[in-house]
Amino acid sequence: MSKKAWIAIIAVAVTVVVTLWFTLQPDEKSQKGATIRIGALLPLTGDAAPYGNFTKEGILVGVDKANELLKARSMRLEVVFEDSRGNPKDGLSAAQKLIEVDKVSAIVDDAVSGVTLAVVPVCDSKQVVLLSTGSTSPKLSGISKYFFRIWNSDAEEGQFTADYVVRELKPRKVAILYINNEYGVGLRQVFSDTLAKANVSIAASESFAEGATDLRGQLVKIAVSKPDAVYLIAYPKEAKLALKQAKQLALQTTWMGTVVMLEPEMPKLLTDLSYTMHFPKPQAPGKESPAVQEFQERFRRMYSKDPPVLADVGYDGTVLIAMALARGASDGSSIRTALADAGPVDLASGTIKFDGNGDVHKPMVMQKLP
Repeated sequence: MSKKAWIAIIAVAVTVVVTLWFTLQPDEKSQKGATIRIGALLPLTGDAAPYGNFTKEGILVGVDKANELLKARSMRLEVVFEDSRGNPKDGLSAAQKLIEVDKVSAIVDDAVSGVTLAVVPVCDSKQVVLLSTGSTSPKLSGISKYFFRIWNSDAEEGQFTADYVVRELKPRKVAILYINNEYGVGLRQVFSDTLAKANVSIAASESFAEGATDLRGQLVKIAVSKPDAVYLIAYPKEAKLALKQAKQLALQTTWMGTVVMLEPEMPKLLTDLSYTMHFPKPQAPGKESPAVQEFQERFRRMYSKDPPVLADVGYDGTVLIAMALARGASDGSSIRTALADAGPVDLASGTIKFDGNGDVHKPMVMQKLP
């Protein structure tokens, strides 16, 4: 039997299992025959735009899957996209529009913690589910019963990275260069606290504003402190700038980073600069996973390319909401209940099971580039 035939069989099996699991106890209020709108709030422009657009591609593939799950109820899923620009003020305005004008009962949220923190209160007050694909601030754990995320909290990532530094690099002192927002501050705090417990000193801790165009002042201070390693917390634009300017200043060190290093241009840049970067990422399901195979096949069929980073979580967020609707959820409250009760379920980004704070706890691994 051909590989394509096997993939088709696997995809059907996954659809049957997922559909059965979420349709065991349908809600009598099901909106059978309706077109259901959900929102997607993403940074489609601005510094975080690469992430937002990768996630958008995954969401659109998820819509294709969702409409198969909902076919038995003669329902269709429609996604209304809004641009948060990675800015809390713009994100809040966009969320209010999705809720008040588009009448959505659920929103797939972006990977910018500051935006998410601004949006949670209005979603909570309106009983609209906010399902985040990548907001990682520890402040979000348990912030609302309507908030869920399918990416680990920075409380886990920061500690995982710090534990690796202590165990594998055995440094005397470490410097931190971080973006001064919820994302950067949250990771810096957890990382610093963990190192302190291991008696590793912080030689320098330098921040920069989002959109910064010159980081040489911060890098000079870091170079003077002569750290054994530097922890870089930044979005793609500033991360690449920091590495280039560090090379210009002849800063020789071991670099630690975040999942941002999966940005497509990063491996070549690191090779050109002769830098090595260590960074954590969620452990991907094996290639033999039926859910992964189905997602990748659907993505390639739609876009004629392999899925980029974050496309899988965009897909999973959309499919999770569709599963709740297939079970009979009809509004934000019943979608929330279905998500809280869901799982564990194997999807493209791994096994998803929400805890009482709306968090997941996916295993993590350390990757090295180039």
